[in-house]
Amino acid sequence: MNEMILDAPIIVVAIAVLLVLWITAIAMHRVDGRVTLRGLRNGALIAAALFAITVVIVTLVFNGRAVFVDRLDLAGAFELGMLVGAVVAVGYLWLGAVLIAIGLIFKSKPQWTTLGAWAAVPIIVMAGGFGYASYKSVNSDSAAASSANGSLHLALSGAQTARVSADGAATCARDADGTLTISAGTSADPHLISTDGRLISTQIVTAGNGAAPALQLEIDGVDTSGVTVASVLGASAPAGQLTLSAPTWTGTLAWSCNL
Repeated sequence: MNEMILDAPIIVVAIAVLLVLWITAIAMHRVDGRVTLRGLRNGALIAAALFAITVVIVTLVFNGRAVFVDRLDLAGAFELGMLVGAVVAVGYLWLGAVLIAIGLIFKSKPQWTTLGAWAAVPIIVMAGGFGYASYKSVNSDSAAASSANGSLHLALSGAQTARVSADGAATCARDADGTLTISAGTSADPHLISTDGRLISTQIVTAGNGAAPALQLEIDGVDTSGVTVASVLGASAPAGQLTLSAPTWTGTLAWSCNL
């Protein structure tokens, strides 16, 4: 979990609002130190309770769901619970402190400072926290990798290899960052066999950032140790083609994915 809960400008504005209100209340001589400290203590105790309650509820509700990509276990749900609990606790403290300052500016009674401002906002803040948890869960689900069936076509020729041609099924997977992986002939993928009976294994990884594709290619009876990608058509697209070059042969490897 290496991300900001809120954007920096929002945090700066929230702190600025809080400071302006409290500086105004102090400048107007509306702050009673004993009453204010007792009120802030009460708010901190309620915030701690809200944090604990939120962590437990969110962990139970989101346990087993994709709250983070590839995180379907209790640990992932607890991590989300800690995150949402922190949002709820800090948000509750901020809003309560803002309401206290506003009340002091408008000459509120001591009861407003010690309890009234804190009692006014827990449900609203917790509702916002659960809304954030739901957003996080749905957003992570949509960012998870998608997969689909596809097909591959290989054609190569050379003085020592003659012509090798193959058509077959493939598996395609697109990661959250846009990387597309097309595989065929590996241990978990459909077999790819040429027209003259050669077993072929290949994997193409095309990055969504425009980097050159990574290629793994093995063909029975053909030396593929020096193969390079001479050109690319449709990199990271559902359908594309690589032009291949090797010391003793040249060829093409095309794919089509149902993504």
